[in-house]
Amino acid sequence: MVTQMSMGSGLSVDSRGSRHQFRCHCNKVAPLRMVKVKSLNHERRFYGCINYPDHYGFMRWEDEVTDF
Repeated sequence: MVTQMSMGSGLSVDSRGSRHQFRCHCNKVAPLRMVKVKSLNHERRFYGCINYPDHYGFMRWEDEVTDF
């Protein structure tokens, strides 16, 4: 199970104050989400397709995103 943390404009601010915006394969802004399933990734945040769970073509872990 995944919950959506923020949507708005799709512009998210992480704990370091960095701003990231990604587009999924649907060409829509991928919102920041959080893994809710009890697993190794429990409560880990990621950017995922806006159309999840119907279409799941994009996913990027927030803690692996680097600033350019």
